Amino acid sequence: ILCSEVRLTRLSASQCGFEGASALERYISAIPAVEAALPAFWDPASRELLKGSTQFGKAEEAAAEAHRGAAAIFTRLPDTVFAEESSNKPTLEEFVAAFIKASALVSTRAFQTGCSLGAVLCPVLDFLNHTELEKTNAGYRFTDEDFSLEALKPVRDGKEILVCYDKEADYLDMWERYGFFDTAATIHTVEILIPSSSALFSSLGIGPFWIPENHFNVPLTCPLRTALTELAQASLGAQASEEQVDQHALLQMANLIRSHLGVYPDWLNRPNDDTVCAGDLVAKQPQAARKVLLYERDLLASTLGKIEGLTRGALSCATQVAA
Repeated sequence: ILCSEVRLTRLSASQCGFEGASALERYISAIPAVEAALPAFWDPASRELLKGSTQFGKAEEAAAEAHRGAAAIFTRLPDTVFAEESSNKPTLEEFVAAFIKASALVSTRAFQTGCSLGAVLCPVLDFLNHTELEKTNAGYRFTDEDFSLEALKPVRDGKEILVCYDKEADYLDMWERYGFFDTAATIHTVEILIPSSSALFSSLGIGPFWIPENHFNVPLTCPLRTALTELAQASLGAQASEEQVDQHALLQMANLIRSHLGVYPDWLNRPNDDTVCAGDLVAKQPQAARKVLLYERDLLASTLGKIEGLTRGALSCATQVAA
């Protein structure tokens, strides 16, 4: 029995039409291609544009994993698996492309039911669009045997039904998972890496560590801040005041942010060319990469400015702090 992943790949590769097709085949054919919007499935040249962001490493790892998974499945599949759709078994390249399409379909459209069903595809229900939690007018619920779509407030005829995909997801998380920028997101964070040349690398590792937009100085919401505070306490000793510990930790965080800001590419400062076809997801990839990098750079630069304000000029001594 073929697993669902292989079944979806087989149907994606078959390019079946609507006439005489099964319900699942018609569903696969009707789904718009979204793989070009997901960084994990960009072409290598486009993924390179994400260098400077931790999104680059994530996309590279996900792309490599998808190709390895597709190749491993392909080598084990008998030719008869594709006999219903084609007279010939697809090439490895064709199979990988179909596998990526199937993977993108599952990652952007599957529902995590929270019950024994696990993750499921639910045609039609998965056409619901996302909005911020306060503007949702409907919600869905799964049981072990069924699902329901329920209005949370009156919905007029012709009004779009909107749900919230994930109330706890941040701006970049929505883009990474679904391929769009959620302008209504209220959570904004950026991940940074610890340089191997940093004295902190041996204690903290490479990371990533996320920097929240407005709560970088609150230990419970910024693990890096907590770790730096603990290291500062150990380094300065019991005689150090709480303010000295805080200043030391903030200076180290400032140095790490400053180091990360230095890895963003120079091409971000060039004029932006936004003349692309509205529906061309591939052509939009450089723009998406630019938007991600600028978003990260601006948030980190803003956070650095706030840290400089909190340290009240102590950053003039930052060179004396190991980072």
